[in-house]
Amino acid sequence: MQDQSIVRLKITSLKMTSGEIASATGIEFDRHWMAGERRGPTAIIERTNGAILNVMSSENLDIDVQLVQLFDRLRPHQARIRNLSDTCDIEISCVIYSSSRPALHFSRDIIQSVSELGAGLDIDLYVI
Repeated sequence: MQDQSIVRLKITSLKMTSGEIASATGIEFDRHWMAGERRGPTAIIERTNGAILNVMSSENLDIDVQLVQLFDRLRPHQARIRNLSDTCDIEISCVIYSSSRPALHFSRDIIQSVSELGAGLDIDLYVI
């Protein structure tokens, strides 16, 4: 497996359906699910309703470049996403597969963008 990184917005809720999340944010998500559904071909059963928006770029781009692309795409929806932060779990997810330990540095602008969305930042690092 070659090095790659994946950046996405993930919104989950016990109260709102994935359709309601899409309507409230004005975003057309790449993947959505309902609680009780099986996650793809796995044995995992989803416990929440949710939706994911992926960065539509090469997975070989640096993580900070992908984050900037995601925030640029989310900027028109920022206020509506933030309004959901009291009832939904909003997360910026970064998944990194690397053959060596990558340096992780997030600029002040990136941290501010995460905060302005009312989101958490989840980083999954897999050294392969």
